[in-house]
Amino acid sequence: MKKIKPGKRGVLFIAIGLVSYLCFLVSGIPASFAYTKFIVPMDRGRVLNLQGLTGTIWAGGAAETRIAGLSLGKLQWDMHILKLFTGKLALDVILESKEGRIEGEVQAGTGGELTLQSVRGRLPVQTFMPLFYGMPFAVSGSVNADINHAEIIPGKKLVVDGKVIWHAAALTAPQAFEFGDLFMVLRPMPDGSNILLKDQGGPLDLDGNIQIKNSGEYKANLLLGTRGKQDDLELALKILGRTNPQGKVQVSRTGRLQNWR
Repeated sequence: MKKIKPGKRGVLFIAIGLVSYLCFLVSGIPASFAYTKFIVPMDRGRVLNLQGLTGTIWAGGAAETRIAGLSLGKLQWDMHILKLFTGKLALDVILESKEGRIEGEVQAGTGGELTLQSVRGRLPVQTFMPLFYGMPFAVSGSVNADINHAEIIPGKKLVVDGKVIWHAAALTAPQAFEFGDLFMVLRPMPDGSNILLKDQGGPLDLDGNIQIKNSGEYKANLLLGTRGKQDDLELALKILGRTNPQGKVQVSRTGRLQNWR
């Protein structure tokens, strides 16, 4: 009896069937099992830390989420199955806490890199204070983020493209000052990211630039002033730097992000 050889279309259907069957087999794997056996050995605690996992690897959640040292609250995700074949774990995520909510696409690579796409939401500014560990100040307010793209490898790479508004910006320590809303535009550089800063008409008159290298080294150049009667704020600004002929205080600082491994 003559054997019938499957054509190219038949082979394609067989391959699709096998892949679909494999996806069906792993679709019920608990998220906690997959995280412990695969994500933890790959990431080694450098970027992602999840607690209280529920659901499956395709769709699940975590009661507590830490990304690059930042505590971001509860997590819900849906996985992009096809991107697994490119060696990346890609998820549509929603991060939610009592203070805010943020959503977007997150990709984690085998080298510990974290990529963010179309990230939108609002979080308290205190969420980001671990990046500035050891610095002698405390802040308050909320951050409204509109990030088109970001690539993060702690200690090696920090590239961000997007916009951020710091609503009700304020310094709470070592002395309390209110600044109003502050606007930031983040753009990639060959060796990191550049941040342009501008006030939105509040008590603080701000015009500045901060360059952050991939290594965590930063260089800040700011022009600071006040609007209206702000005697305490004006006096505090003068301590930070020298006053130029236009009455603005010039501030220049260099350093390194303390919690950037």
